[in-house]
Amino acid sequence: MEINRVRKDIEDVFYGKKPVKRTNPKEGQSKYYYVMPKDDDPDDYEIIDVASEDTPNPRLQNSSPNSLVTPEQTSINPLQTVQNTYQTIKAFVPTVADMAGEYLHMKDHGFRYLDDYHHCKANFNAAQKGRGAANAARIAGDVKEGIDYYKNVLYKGLSPEAAHQDMVHDLTINRLGLSKGRSGKWNNAKDACAEFRDSNPRFPEKYW
Repeated sequence: MEINRVRKDIEDVFYGKKPVKRTNPKEGQSKYYYVMPKDDDPDDYEIIDVASEDTPNPRLQNSSPNSLVTPEQTSINPLQTVQNTYQTIKAFVPTVADMAGEYLHMKDHGFRYLDDYHHCKANFNAAQKGRGAANAARIAGDVKEGIDYYKNVLYKGLSPEAAHQDMVHDLTINRLGLSKGRSGKWNNAKDACAEFRDSNPRFPEKYW
């Protein structure tokens, strides 16, 4: 696994250069979409449906991708770095516990094609608790997906390329959840992450 390649692929997703594949598109919904940060708020994104994986992003025809800002590019001063590190360490254990609880919740209900919803929900809830919890969630998510990459290759029989694509997809959803939680546009995860749930109309509301 090449860390630099993973970082580059995720950056391409958040620059609108690389489309994301929907796990389980609902009827009439495109299988692929681009993620584009809005010009006035880099923590808020719009989803641009496209016909196929090879369809270029129409937004990039009229804007420069170099002007777009991803969540990881926000500049901070040294004092903020120390404060953020302290907040991250303090929040790490309870944040990981919350994320593990969400994972167990997903396994408990057993409905298929809802991984993206639970990834989004766990990260949204972490971001709502502040910068420290958001940073802890990002670190924990990155570590988990790195471990899952090797599990998929060594134990599940996936090719390295398929495992790579699965990891990039999950990390993309994690970062979308964090961005939604930071944006302040939603009061709760069930509304913020509804787009990852609405392809499963029989999914009971008590699990939202």
